[in-house]
Amino acid sequence: MRVPAFARVVSAIPVARNDGVYELEDLHPYTREQIDLRLEFRPKKPLVLLAVEVMPLRAPVDVPVLERYAGCSSWVPLEVGTFEPGSPVLDRAEIERTAARVRAAVS
Repeated sequence: MRVPAFARVVSAIPVARNDGVYELEDLHPYTREQIDLRLEFRPKKPLVLLAVEVMPLRAPVDVPVLERYAGCSSWVPLEVGTFEPGSPVLDRAEIERTAARVRAAVS
């Protein structure tokens, strides 16, 4: 699998107000039906939205698809060699403004 960019989590924002997610349609690719399915999936474990800083890699990295990566896991440590991120797609101030908007909508 070819990976063209690197992302770093800037903020993890718990969803306390589900209907607020609908106000953020311009920030994600999901339909309202998909959002509802996810919010109903684990009602005792609230959804957490992530604000991320994305940096294109100076050269894409090829990551092998290994059997141990399969299954139902949210986070899998990948065997990746060295990589060199480029400049962030958005500046930190823009990411923080977006994170503040998300917090206001779902908190």
